[in-house]
Amino acid sequence: MITVLTTSNSAVLRQLGSRPFQRLGVRHRRATSGPEALEIIRRERPALAIVDTELPDMDGYELCAAVKNDPELRATRVMLVVGSVMTRPQLEKLGDSGCDDVFSIPAPSDELYQHAARLLNL
Repeated sequence: MITVLTTSNSAVLRQLGSRPFQRLGVRHRRATSGPEALEIIRRERPALAIVDTELPDMDGYELCAAVKNDPELRATRVMLVVGSVMTRPQLEKLGDSGCDDVFSIPAPSDELYQHAARLLNL
């Protein structure tokens, strides 16, 4: 069973309920803040973390960098969820984060699965 951590993004949560994800039997964990997400990643070692860039207490960029800079966590794939329009500083933070993929919302209903399948070699 594949464990996926997400933050509370309604567009992502809807797509996680789609048939392709249901067929995989994904175990879903949800965090409401950056520190909570990092704690779940440390404790449960999910295969994939899909996190918003805008989170309370620690943004998604910082969370991703913390995961990718930790030798014990760096195997966790991190997909950052961004809005369709980004500023130059946001793009720079995205580049510095070390994320494995970027998911822009709004997006077609099957796009998240395509991103996840590629990251997880499905």
